[in-house]
Amino acid sequence: MPLLSLPRLMAFSAMVAVPYGLLTLLVPELWLPLMTGLNPSGEGLLLARMYGTQLVGFGVLSWWGRNTPDSPAKRVMIRGFVVVDALSLAVALYAVGTGAVGPAGWIDVVGFAFFVVAFGAYAVRPA
Repeated sequence: MPLLSLPRLMAFSAMVAVPYGLLTLLVPELWLPLMTGLNPSGEGLLLARMYGTQLVGFGVLSWWGRNTPDSPAKRVMIRGFVVVDALSLAVALYAVGTGAVGPAGWIDVVGFAFFVVAFGAYAVRPA
């Protein structure tokens, strides 16, 4: 049995993704060194901002979808969250494992792992 109800999980996901995304979008030159130890410039700042827009989008989708009734579309959305979080977890593990980011990179690893497991519990439930 999942620890959080799906609406609460989706709300929590939004409360994590939107602020993180806005900081990555609006002030990546301040936020990324703090969170990852990376100091992007030029194209790196552009890519960071693009990533920030994606996080905000996933957060908004999660927030607005949190109280919708169960449906095939909602189940597809949840499975999509699992795929995004699993791929992000793989990238975060690679970044930490290769030393591309500092110890704060483990925050991303733990966060993505949490969401993979939490959304995964709903993704595999029968309709």
